[in-house]
Amino acid sequence: MTDGNSAVVGCNVVLANMASGAQLTYQLVNAAEARPGTGRLSIESPVGQAIVGRRVGEEVEVKAPSGIVRFRIERIET
Repeated sequence: MTDGNSAVVGCNVVLANMASGAQLTYQLVNAAEARPGTGRLSIESPVGQAIVGRRVGEEVEVKAPSGIVRFRIERIET
């Protein structure tokens, strides 16, 4: 259960890429429900693991093939 302020399975999360400023919106789902390209992000993915349990305003770092990518959590909708 969530208090509405932290990222959990089923919620929608808006992330800002700190380098580009681009905003990305994802729905956090379990691995079986994840669908690449549809905004359904597995909590087992690197980005999913980084944001689960985090709150609005927090910044996370994700290790990607191109290097470290930093995101800020802009909004969480339950």
